[in-house]
Amino acid sequence: MAPVKADVTAVRSEMAAKIDMAVTKLEFKIEDSINVAKQEMIEHMDKKFGEYIDHVDAVFGEIKTSREEQSALAQHSQDHSDRLDDHEKRIGKLETGVGGRV
Repeated sequence: MAPVKADVTAVRSEMAAKIDMAVTKLEFKIEDSINVAKQEMIEHMDKKFGEYIDHVDAVFGEIKTSREEQSALAQHSQDHSDRLDDHEKRIGKLETGVGGRV
């Protein structure tokens, strides 16, 4: 009966070794699948983030252009106000001079 028990123990050891090897192979396959999925996700996120940054850059470019135009228009408006004030002074002097002579 001892030989049968030894055979059973040997078979059990062999089966345990095969199961351990199969589990290890499965773990590597799962790890590889996870790494591939992670890499695909990272690439997708990089692409989407790049698209987002492109859109944000475009919006900021429009804001910058708008501010520059606003600044130029404010300066132009100030120039007109200065000219208008100058015209009013000159007209006032003319009216005072004409009014004083007549």
